[in-house]
Amino acid sequence: KMIRQHFKAIGVPAKVIASSYSMGSSVRVEVTDINPIQRKELSTFIDQFQYGHFDSMNDYYDISNSRDDIPQVKYTFLEVSYSDELKQKAYDWVRANMGGYNTAVADYSKLSCWDKSETGEFITETVYRILTGAEHGSDEFWATV
Repeated sequence: KMIRQHFKAIGVPAKVIASSYSMGSSVRVEVTDINPIQRKELSTFIDQFQYGHFDSMNDYYDISNSRDDIPQVKYTFLEVSYSDELKQKAYDWVRANMGGYNTAVADYSKLSCWDKSETGEFITETVYRILTGAEHGSDEFWATV
């Protein structure tokens, strides 16, 4: 409930799904078309509702963030998806601003995940990195959106 209220207050449409199951509980938050800065802020916000983390090296769940002032779950997830319209905008930006994409088709939806640029990079991967902020130049792209 607190997560829903926060997202509504900041104007970010989100689907919040709480689950309870044997040996645990989780909250999954689904959002669309947010920029990398928003993603980090929202992730930081929902992380406070997770009371620990799984230590795979030692194969146990470490309760490292237990708080009494808010309800908490075993796991929190922020799932970000991107609309076809935003993917096309990012693709158009990549074609206009990054070298090696001259021979690529104009319609992003017509690409295959295996299509490569002239530099050997997978085009769909480059677009995803722009959208998530992991590619050099993504700040410039998000400034245009």
